[in-house]
Amino acid sequence: MRMTRQRRLTNEQPVELVAIVDESVLHQPVGNADTMFAQLTRLVEATSLPSVTLHVLPHGCDSTVASDSSQC
Repeated sequence: MRMTRQRRLTNEQPVELVAIVDESVLHQPVGNADTMFAQLTRLVEATSLPSVTLHVLPHGCDSTVASDSSQC
C-alpha cells in the first residue's frame, strides 16, 4: 500500500501532496539513528518532486496561523 501511494506522486498525472508537520515530529526518535536518517532523507527527496510540498510548523508557532508564516 505504501509503495502504491509513493508511486502516485511520480506517475504521469501525479497527485498533489501538501503536508504541514510540527517541528517536534522531526525530533521524535523513531527506531535507531540509521532509521531516522533514512526517513528524513526520504522526506527531503520527496520534497524535490513538483507535486510535493512540505511545510514545517516551527516550535512555538500557534497552529492556527500555520497558513501565514509571517505571524510565527
